[in-house]
Amino acid sequence: MPTFGATERTWAMKMQLLGELEPTKYNGRAKDARPNNGTAWRGWGKAITRFLAFLLSLAYTITGQCQVNLVLNGSFEERIGCTVSNTVSSLLYCQDWEGLHGSPDYFHQCASTAPWWSVPDNVFGTQLPSNTTDSAYAGISTFTTLFPGGQESLEGLLSEPLLAGVKYRVRMKAAIADSNNNYTSCCVGIAFSPPPFPPYTENLCDVELRIPADAIDLSVWYQLDTIYTAQGGEQEFYIGNFRPDDESYPVVIGDTSEWQTNIAYFFIDDVEIYEDTLTSIEEELPMIEDRIRVYPNPSTGMLVVDIKMAESNDQSMSLKVTDLSGKTVYQSSMQVGMNRMELTLAPSSYLYSINGASGATLQNGKLVIVQ
Repeated sequence: MPTFGATERTWAMKMQLLGELEPTKYNGRAKDARPNNGTAWRGWGKAITRFLAFLLSLAYTITGQCQVNLVLNGSFEERIGCTVSNTVSSLLYCQDWEGLHGSPDYFHQCASTAPWWSVPDNVFGTQLPSNTTDSAYAGISTFTTLFPGGQESLEGLLSEPLLAGVKYRVRMKAAIADSNNNYTSCCVGIAFSPPPFPPYTENLCDVELRIPADAIDLSVWYQLDTIYTAQGGEQEFYIGNFRPDDESYPVVIGDTSEWQTNIAYFFIDDVEIYEDTLTSIEEELPMIEDRIRVYPNPSTGMLVVDIKMAESNDQSMSLKVTDLSGKTVYQSSMQVGMNRMELTLAPSSYLYSINGASGATLQNGKLVIVQ
């Protein structure tokens, strides 16, 4: 993982550097700070993308063959360039996404000359995308003690407006950063009406991912998976923590004496919104990730893998741990139930995968070993 100097790590410096790149503001967003590569045709590209997505959605609606994600570039993989400097606002290079408040970030493997914004190692730690074959994700601050209302928010686009009264399934994954953030907040959510500039006086989220203080895990992607009944006409949406500071319930996870990094920071990936035709919210099944727990994480070497999947045919499972180069450093068989093991690994960040007897990956994530 790259090293970052004390000055670079400060939240105030990040805000200052990115603020200098946004000379013209409208509703809190820069409108003339786009990079040269792709600027001329970005508007046309967005229109064409919307039109093609609409045709695809129409075709599948007629045939009934599958559900179409209405979110444009929901996995953040599509880009119009690549960040080449730590001092350049990286979100400018992500197609179909903008920052509504603050200076949200964009992380991509292509940023080899700008290690702040690279994947998996970047200024906020080490994190693979939710889908480990992907290359990118976004990031936002959801709380800070540096000043009131320091939340950042992303603005996304839908390929077509939502229909009044129709139920839509809303999915999004979020991971807590493991470096340069001394807090985590309880919540990150989605609003379908543009929130005002923070600080907020009430919770403005329409749907929300809530992480209890006793379930904080820096190694996993948490998933929001819920139902939203549309008011009608929604074609833009906003991702952030739209709660007042005193309702964000921050939890300390770092050294708060390093005041420059007294923020809560989330990586965001795999945003999906599509018409729900199969289930209602009462019929939702628990996710596999909810039935497999890996803890403590960070760990000093003692690890527990708690598997609650008695209904599964995969009674025999395996755990594999690799270093960041992909070399296997630990492997063990497991059974449904509580599995305790002792890992003799050097302090560092590792990747783990839990596989069923058939070889299918049931869960993967990051494992941090500390002294």
